[in-house]
Amino acid sequence: MKIAVCIKQVPDPEKFSAGSFEKDWRLSRGSYPKTTNPVDKNALELALQLAGQDPVEIITVGPESAKEALREMLSIGASSAVHVKDPALEGADLLSTTIALSAAIKRRGPFDVIICGKQSTDAGNASIPSMLAEMLGLPSSTGCEKVEFVDGKLFAYQPGDLGMVVWKIELPCVLSVTKNINTPRLPSLRGMTKAMQTEIVMYDLQSLGIESLPEGRLQPGNIISSKQITREITTQIFEGETSQIKAAALLMSLREKGLIQ
Repeated sequence: MKIAVCIKQVPDPEKFSAGSFEKDWRLSRGSYPKTTNPVDKNALELALQLAGQDPVEIITVGPESAKEALREMLSIGASSAVHVKDPALEGADLLSTTIALSAAIKRRGPFDVIICGKQSTDAGNASIPSMLAEMLGLPSSTGCEKVEFVDGKLFAYQPGDLGMVVWKIELPCVLSVTKNINTPRLPSLRGMTKAMQTEIVMYDLQSLGIESLPEGRLQPGNIISSKQITREITTQIFEGETSQIKAAALLMSLREKGLIQ
């Protein structure tokens, strides 16, 4: 089974500060400390478990610094790494990123399974796995908390209102996973040595056959303005000889405030 894992380098969520944002409230990414998107490590762990001795390739779209995330994942156990880097992808939106990822997957494939983390800690859109599946024309299951491969069939478990929903999915397919699916392994000394020696495969848009990207930006929303909201919290104690009297006083107070009818 040949598996690809899509990963992303994100600003380190543990090092946010008041100066981390631009005037339009977008996150400043320039010299900000970066890390590998945490749930992408769960995606890699699942890939390693499913693949056994078969290869697992990691793919990312990002700037030069994204190589740090690729080398970290190589040190954990990935077999090879692909980096899509192009000036036109700087600040790329959801659609442009998906176009680049899908082109790299087609070039490097075919893959039996493509696995993503459910969402990134910076944007948190959780959109790219589904967009990627649509662009590749593959079935998908998102937000998986358990995945099994039994007798040549893949079963994906999603949390539902009444319990786990189990999907039988034909291969090839796209999956996204949550942090609840497993506990990622740590890098090994041997893995870190291998990561530094592994050559990262580089692509730009031209080498992937992408002549241009869509104009405009596809994002779920933009922050128009922001203000701090303060909330006054008061406590009221209802007295009475019995709990029924206290409850009646509470209901009357809520009706007077217009909170219930």
